[in-house]
Amino acid sequence: MLSRASTMYTRIVIAIALLMCGISGASGYSVYAFWDTCEAKQLRVAISGISAPVTIDLAIVAVNDPIPNAYTDQMTVQNPSGSQLFPLSPNTIDHVIYWTDANSPTPSKILRVDKCAFIEGDPHLLTFDGYKFDYQGVCAYILVQDCVQQSNPSFAITGYFRSNKEKSPYKGRTRMVSISLYIEGELTVTLLEDNTFEIRGHRVFDTSATIGHKIGNVYSANGTTVVRLRKPFLTITWNGKPHKNMIAINDDSLRGKVCGLLGNADGIPDNDFVKPNGTPAHDSEEFGKSWQVPYSCL
Repeated sequence: MLSRASTMYTRIVIAIALLMCGISGASGYSVYAFWDTCEAKQLRVAISGISAPVTIDLAIVAVNDPIPNAYTDQMTVQNPSGSQLFPLSPNTIDHVIYWTDANSPTPSKILRVDKCAFIEGDPHLLTFDGYKFDYQGVCAYILVQDCVQQSNPSFAITGYFRSNKEKSPYKGRTRMVSISLYIEGELTVTLLEDNTFEIRGHRVFDTSATIGHKIGNVYSANGTTVVRLRKPFLTITWNGKPHKNMIAINDDSLRGKVCGLLGNADGIPDNDFVKPNGTPAHDSEEFGKSWQVPYSCL
């Protein structure tokens, strides 16, 4: 049992990266948790919506570890908001945060912190569930999409793979050179290798832009472009020249309901190699080709 907490636990599951929602404290404030990047070894915990200083007690543990006997950390935030970094083991392990208001102890509230997926280099991939593999493609591929309506997905994110040899785009080692986001079948955002971006096919010359009404926004700074979507709750981080892409699912309702090269985000890495027809692939070559976007190799 956690100190200053009862045996009653309210479990709220939140998939992570820059979260769109959090858990409210006794005075109406919200507690969030997110990775600054998918590769971070530090977790950022933030508190917002406060009118006076707030202190919380917390303990961060791996998801399969026993419930801790006591809170191990404490953070204080001045109004109206603030955050603090906490060192962790690599984020290929799911983490859980138990926390309570230090001044008004209540049954522990729980944030479950999920890892995000990434692609980097030539190309090395890590699925949402932590499965690592390499795939040398030379076309566009579905990285992740809504799999409930697979024939007409509400969203899809594709990556365009090309050789690192400019004069021989289909030979040599490959890397991802652009990312495209589709909402309800419409090309909505394109992230380019030079870290510029397009919205609905039009180049944006500002460093930030909104994506239509209540869809989300894009901003670019210091060689990194970030897309934050409200529906679906997704965060896409793109570093063009290092050819590095990170995607986080911020909506727990999507867990197990997505598909593509980055898996299904159901927490089970062993079933990530599933083709669009629902059958398992025997190797990364078969798996990668199955998620190829038709007519994208021309």
